[in-house]
Amino acid sequence: MTDDSIPTELAKPQQRSRRRVYAGLVLLSSVVAEWLMIKSIPYVGHRYYQDPAFEAGHFLEGLILGGMCLLLPVMAVSFVAIFTTCFNFAFFVGVFFILTFLADTMAVTLPAVRGVEEVWFRDQVASSAIPLIDAIHLYTQKTGEPPETVDDLVPDYLPEIPGTGINRYPEFTYERLRSATKPDRMWELTVPYVNLRRHPSLLRYVGIESNRAMGAKPVWERSSVHRHPVAR
Repeated sequence: MTDDSIPTELAKPQQRSRRRVYAGLVLLSSVVAEWLMIKSIPYVGHRYYQDPAFEAGHFLEGLILGGMCLLLPVMAVSFVAIFTTCFNFAFFVGVFFILTFLADTMAVTLPAVRGVEEVWFRDQVASSAIPLIDAIHLYTQKTGEPPETVDDLVPDYLPEIPGTGINRYPEFTYERLRSATKPDRMWELTVPYVNLRRHPSLLRYVGIESNRAMGAKPVWERSSVHRHPVAR
């Protein structure tokens, strides 16, 4: 029996069934691709921060985020196509572009989407800084004042000054603070860096002895505006 001999009332359900199968396949493929892209962002960030010669990180992250933005409306339109009983091509094109705009807005405004690779960066820096922070606090407790430079900690408090664990930005910047208005803020450690979106940023830990005495955990703050030069 040919398609021409199939009654119209029977052909329409078959067409809807085929459309739902195609939409389901597109939806499943889009979900898998979105998941792979999300998983790839930390890898790109790790490679960028640990390999100073890897300069494609900026481009790759932008490409991944752009692909994620395009896949979101594809998934939404596919989902609608599975359950709708009518199909209007112009309607779905309009929905696609509206959702694309919303997805782009989300990618620009949500830090979780834009800066997921910086979570690993901050955790790596914080972990590497623990021996240095402990040594500075111990020096301050024994002498009553923080060291002028971290070199004062060697060899009595540290065998050597630890690095950040980040090959692209391997060293901590130490500064002794002398503020009349905030005398409890005695020193700070900073790591200036440029993230994957080429934004100069700064990780900062401020040494406050009263917080240390109460057993507070070290807190690293990130800032986009700083006074330190940033090496690219």
